[in-house]
Amino acid sequence: MGHTPGPWKLEHWGDCEIDVYGGEDTLVCTLRGGSTHPDDDSEPDAAIIAAAPDMLAALKAAVSELSGWDFSTTPDPGDTEFVLKCKRIVAKAQGGK
Repeated sequence: MGHTPGPWKLEHWGDCEIDVYGGEDTLVCTLRGGSTHPDDDSEPDAAIIAAAPDMLAALKAAVSELSGWDFSTTPDPGDTEFVLKCKRIVAKAQGGK
């Protein structure tokens, strides 16, 4: 399962809507809120969503570096608990459990 290619970018529509676009200007999602509301998390939520492809790529690279193997979500002999946790997160991000 793939995802919309990055990089992802934000586009603001006034104070109440933020769109996240992926490669080739594909709409990934729209967040609605109100930046004037003190409890609104639309801006930080949009920022983390837009960074998701970069974070996934970095996590895969880190797992490969730490484990000494090409990236795989399959547990390898010698994987530390941290590497196994990272592999589970990547699998989840890719539509697994």
